[in-house]
Amino acid sequence: MSDLFSTPVGNTAGHYSATEKSLVVSLPKFLIIFAALTLIVDGALPQLEMAATGGSLLFMPRQPTILILCLGLVLLLKGRFQSSPLLLLTLILSAYIPLEALFLHFYIGLSFAAVRSALECFTFLAIAGVASVVPLQIKPRQLLVSLLLITFACLIITAAQFFTNTPIVRTESNDHAFHVQSYQFLDHTRGFSLFANGLEAGIFYSLMGGVATSFCLRRGTRGFGFVLLLLCAFGCYATYTRLVMIGFIISMFATYVLSRERFLRFSPLLPVLSLSCAVLIVAQGLRTSAGAARGDLANASTLDQRVLAWGMYGAKFLAGSPTDILLGIGQGPYSPYSAPDRPENASPIPVDNAYLLVLLSSGVLGLALLSIAYWRFWMLLHTRAIASRAPLLKGIAGLFSTVPFFCFINDLPLQTLLLLLLAVSLADEDDVRFAPGLSAVPEQHLMLA
Repeated sequence: MSDLFSTPVGNTAGHYSATEKSLVVSLPKFLIIFAALTLIVDGALPQLEMAATGGSLLFMPRQPTILILCLGLVLLLKGRFQSSPLLLLTLILSAYIPLEALFLHFYIGLSFAAVRSALECFTFLAIAGVASVVPLQIKPRQLLVSLLLITFACLIITAAQFFTNTPIVRTESNDHAFHVQSYQFLDHTRGFSLFANGLEAGIFYSLMGGVATSFCLRRGTRGFGFVLLLLCAFGCYATYTRLVMIGFIISMFATYVLSRERFLRFSPLLPVLSLSCAVLIVAQGLRTSAGAARGDLANASTLDQRVLAWGMYGAKFLAGSPTDILLGIGQGPYSPYSAPDRPENASPIPVDNAYLLVLLSSGVLGLALLSIAYWRFWMLLHTRAIASRAPLLKGIAGLFSTVPFFCFINDLPLQTLLLLLLAVSLADEDDVRFAPGLSAVPEQHLMLA
């Protein structure tokens, strides 16, 4: 099977060696990286356009379309696949998406835009799966340099927002196509930087905090890693978003565990640990008396609102028909009519729980498929991370292990899926090391999954 996917069809090996370095292949690879990074830092392009035009957006690129077309182009130019343990999962996701889309459109009656939104996470997972079988071979060091430059640029804007207590950049375009969500916390301006909200900025800083942790554990880069870690910690704090502050710590811990051989036997269970942290935080928040009346970061009013919303949406899911429970109703993160006793023009109540949202959107079948997909991607990423010394790969793996934590108290962070796409496309570095039990541990867990 490996030879089948790695052998060129109708071409010589010398031809492919030249193709790897040709501009024709480099251009779509660059566009893939560009599309992924502009989706991760989703406010960068709109802010640049608004700064150039005085608030108007000249164009809004369709990055998912760019990703699909460029992946197909690279595959066509290279004329070969590469072996991947995600091939079967990718085929299942690719078959599930159109079938679920047809059900939501014709049976539930959703518009194509609503269907696209409901299946967005499945789409990005399928794209990441396709990227794992396309021989992109992105150089980790070049991607890391790009992310570091983006980090320092974002930190400058975050620091300006924090110390001046003003947004600094525009919060909305003239045509309202782009707007920054919830950039105020009490009397403070969140450090959203070049992102669409403070949560996304904090998740990005959590990624780079994991990368910084890996730098701190390596000789020769500890000084730089320590400085970068402090800067990313400040960036997380400046968002005034408690979820990412805790996620930052979990991501650091996960990266540390992935970097130490004595913890490798427990490292596959890091996602279970992050989920347990979310459950404990919610339980402790509900037990805290007078938490909703506080005027600082310990304010628990938003948690109380979330719990009430979870009860309401949970009852809505259980009241559905067997077909709705199995396949979902295409529920988006915001419901037009939140409750029977609320006015129709009242502000919708967010679900703020990815597990419940997937149940409402795609049913039990969709949640089961997403759970299996997450575990398969996690084990692949875990295997590569513990076998390599690359700080970027360990940082992405550390952040990806926190996805169950974020999903319990918020929507699924799509940034992690885009980082996953880049992670499965990275070439092996020269400093790959052997990890004891590397092949045995993932295989056991994959069989269990």
